Amino acid sequence: MKKRGVGFSFHPAWHAEWQEVRRGHIPVRITLNPDCTVILDAPTVETGTGSNTCNVLGCAEALSFLGIAPEDIQWPHVVNTDTSLHDCVQTDSAVSFLQSEVMALMAEDIRKEVLERGRPSAEGPAEELDIVDGRTFLRNEPDRA
Repeated sequence: MKKRGVGFSFHPAWHAEWQEVRRGHIPVRITLNPDCTVILDAPTVETGTGSNTCNVLGCAEALSFLGIAPEDIQWPHVVNTDTSLHDCVQTDSAVSFLQSEVMALMAEDIRKEVLERGRPSAEGPAEELDIVDGRTFLRNEPDRA
């Protein structure tokens, strides 16, 4: 006589960056090259949810103020435990959400640094500078970039 059953697993979901503390640190490294190409280091593996695509699209969207598109992003997405950043868990579609959210935070740091570095040539305070489509300019003088 054959018996059949159903098995399942239940655990809290990690689908928002604010829940990172429970999940652990989410590492991402974004290197912005002088030609506005990007090297992305996100230690995720494809979980079947499109997480690799989400990483590239999330990075491109976060850096869109620099005019960066997905084809400008180089991502050697093969994780090497000797040289890659380390992520604490790769279990489900959470990587699709979490990595993209962290990239938005990284992009804000990049934006601040680009504005600070552009300040001397713009001859104005960083707070008065803006970046759109890769152009840094004074908000009150948008033609002067």
